[in-house]
Amino acid sequence: MSWLSLEDLLSEKTGSEPTSAVILKAQSTKKQNEWGNLQLLSLNDVICSADDVYSFRSVSTRPNFIGKGRHRAAIQHLTLTNIPHENLDSCIICIEFADPGWDWVFTHHIAGVITQYGGPNSHIAVRCAEFGIPAVLGCGQRLFNSVLNARQVEVDCDGETIEVVC
Repeated sequence: MSWLSLEDLLSEKTGSEPTSAVILKAQSTKKQNEWGNLQLLSLNDVICSADDVYSFRSVSTRPNFIGKGRHRAAIQHLTLTNIPHENLDSCIICIEFADPGWDWVFTHHIAGVITQYGGPNSHIAVRCAEFGIPAVLGCGQRLFNSVLNARQVEVDCDGETIEVVC
């Protein structure tokens, strides 16, 4: 249902029930597939002109480290469409961007946070500092994707490094 618009639902209101359900399911599947295809596109983080859509260079970024010490834990990738039902305790969670809507993760005893976007003054930085949770914020697309391919990482906040363990 989350893939359907109000217009989709209202347009099928007059049809017979079995037919309407089949049509709505097909529309939902089509929109979900379109969304999946759009996720394969990569765009520049900042678009200033039409040229930035057709060609750009991916630059390396320097992540912001919040906290102290070395921390090793399993990775749990969270997205708006992939929120696992298992316990997040003792995991380092990976989120592309962490706005205040992700505050619920602090109800778990997470081991750390890694974000693709964000900085030292972001909401998530303040919350991690408040709870004493180590964080690597704004690590960029390359490093974030390499972390997502790992099962476990070690974050060294003092040395400002992230190491893929396995």
